[in-house]
Amino acid sequence: DFFASAMDDLQEAPTVTTARDLGLPHVQALMPGLEVRFMPHQLIGVAWMVNQEKKNIKGGILADDMGLGKTLQAIALCVKNRPPPNADKKSTLVVAPAALLQQWKTEIEQRTSSDLGLKVRIHHGNFKLNSVNEVKEFDIVIMTYHTLLQDFPKAKKKEDQGDMAQDEAWGPLAKTKWYRIVLDEAQIIRNRATRASKCAARLDATYRWALTGTPVTNTLADLYGIVRFLRLRPFNDWKEFNHRIVRYLLRNPLRTEMLTPGIARRAQAMLKLCLLRRTKHYMLEGKPILQLPPKIVEVIELEFSQEEREIYSKIEARQQQKMSKYLKAGTVMKKYVMLLRLRQACNHPKLITRVVTDDEDGLPRVDTSPEGERKRAEQLLGAQWMQDAYRTEVKLLRFLEHAQSRIKEDAEEEDTDCSICFDTFVNNCRITSCKHLFCGDCLNDLFKNPPTEYADCPLTNFLREEDANYNKTIQTGRRSCPVCRGDIYPNKVFKTSAFEPSDEELNIARSSPIANDSYDPKGKGKAVMRHESDVEEILEDMNIDEDLVLSAKMARMAELIKQSWQQGNDRLSISTDGMIIKSNLRREWNDRLHWLDELTRLYTVIEKALKKDNIQSVRFDGKMTRIARDEAVTQFKKHDGPPIILISLKCGGVGLNLVEANRVLSLDLVWNAATENQAFDRVHRMGQQKDVHVKRLIIRNTVEERILNLQLKKQSLADAVLGEGTG
Repeated sequence: DFFASAMDDLQEAPTVTTARDLGLPHVQALMPGLEVRFMPHQLIGVAWMVNQEKKNIKGGILADDMGLGKTLQAIALCVKNRPPPNADKKSTLVVAPAALLQQWKTEIEQRTSSDLGLKVRIHHGNFKLNSVNEVKEFDIVIMTYHTLLQDFPKAKKKEDQGDMAQDEAWGPLAKTKWYRIVLDEAQIIRNRATRASKCAARLDATYRWALTGTPVTNTLADLYGIVRFLRLRPFNDWKEFNHRIVRYLLRNPLRTEMLTPGIARRAQAMLKLCLLRRTKHYMLEGKPILQLPPKIVEVIELEFSQEEREIYSKIEARQQQKMSKYLKAGTVMKKYVMLLRLRQACNHPKLITRVVTDDEDGLPRVDTSPEGERKRAEQLLGAQWMQDAYRTEVKLLRFLEHAQSRIKEDAEEEDTDCSICFDTFVNNCRITSCKHLFCGDCLNDLFKNPPTEYADCPLTNFLREEDANYNKTIQTGRRSCPVCRGDIYPNKVFKTSAFEPSDEELNIARSSPIANDSYDPKGKGKAVMRHESDVEEILEDMNIDEDLVLSAKMARMAELIKQSWQQGNDRLSISTDGMIIKSNLRREWNDRLHWLDELTRLYTVIEKALKKDNIQSVRFDGKMTRIARDEAVTQFKKHDGPPIILISLKCGGVGLNLVEANRVLSLDLVWNAATENQAFDRVHRMGQQKDVHVKRLIIRNTVEERILNLQLKKQSLADAVLGEGTG
């Protein structure tokens, strides 16, 4: 009740009458320069954005739910508030995930009048602008967060960090003084310690906008990265933001009862200055702003079979023994690995064994055991490289420990997140020959797709097969490192866990500063984790059959698929890290299934189960090429195409429209509800004609119940800050 009343002011959005500020005679009129009619809430949003640019803040956060037209409203703002003809700052920069670059360009070109003559350029791959003068020739430039990092080369010395002065090494987009900057999917910069967040804040612009449907993902600290980018004083200074908003929650960041009236009102006052948010349930003049069929989310609790419970209990007991040791040592990475093992056991016991060979990842078949990785690295790159790899892993582990324990509230460290997807590393970190860190899925994606210098272009696509350099690049597997642009090869990529220090070595490193480069490893990683072998021993002792055995979740999944087919009207979407199902077994069956899962290895098990029943499916994940992913979606969208699509949450949360599906099965939980909700809303959005049914399968009395509870706490915190209910 407190939050509902405390946030009333924040919920007081403008009414349709506010849209008169745009100079339109009525709400159905076309806005000058645009070729599309806006919905009432979109007109209100544009009017609000135009008004925000007249204020001192000169921007803000458009935090509408997914599917309400944030992109369109931002484009309308660019048309409505154009720079003066002779202005020094005349270009708008749009920063978006790679999957959305072409979508932004297409939307701008199709939605704006040709009379405006807007010049739009995608700055990506081999088609980048080379100077500030070239940049100024375009009205709108679109780039990725990853490309943004390349325009701000990493400082070589610590004292260079945080210096807002222009550096000669900066790229042309970093040097440009922009008229307006729009960050799409702005939650990407929520972690203030990442280079993406820091580089976005360094950009020079008159107007600044952040578009995100999930402004709070984990804690209130998520807001700081965006507030810093907006330069919203005094909150853009971490010490002020921490003192006024965050510090009371640092010890218990997910306890909403700790969010006192004073903290809530300060957060409310800050957001009232800069944020507009409407959900799909938002009422405008007595009617929902978006007429959508209902979305019914159901959590289905399942029981393990006797054999599964026995396996899980033994794994849990073994992991708890290790957990008590590592909790004392504070070794965060090892705790994440243990939780991952338990999550895998909840889906299928075979996930914890080596059921996926290395060549299925698109990389050469090699010995990927810790010993094999170290031997290969020493042979290919030498002893000095090995020493540097150990130092890198120590620094990564030390940062994660500081981040969790909050030992240093102001501690910041780069290289703790993947420079491609910007997620924090959790048991999936890889190190390249140039000693840069990425997550495994992102590197697989990099090596499976054409080099960036041969990015999709109508002028070069048909010629590149004749290009000798292209053929040589494809044959050798050479790619450019996303950070330093140096050459990297698939056979020179290694798991960082192979270079993990022993507990004794890590304790020695703890006594030194977090970024101490003088650490000299002595143990050569002999005390590396043996979690996989421990778990495999348990399974071997229990004599698990190599043939496919349906787990509790997969058995229930099969039941739900059959129920959907019998209904004859719906399409089903199953979600582990991502899978969507539609049926062509019965031509009259019109519903499709969307299946999501974060553990992509589960795909292999699911596909075997579906093939056993002669059910066709398509797959959409980070290990596929972009062309293959596009083809999978195209096939699924066909009326007589495969009935099921499996989609990973990392790939399925951004830039996809899957309204052909209306049933979702989610087999695996992730650490925050926002990520799952974003993926579910790829089905529940404008264009959906049927009721959407989301079924989330969890196992009772397992780690999944704890993850679900964590999700609810994070969602409650976000709802409290934004003044929303749980619905």
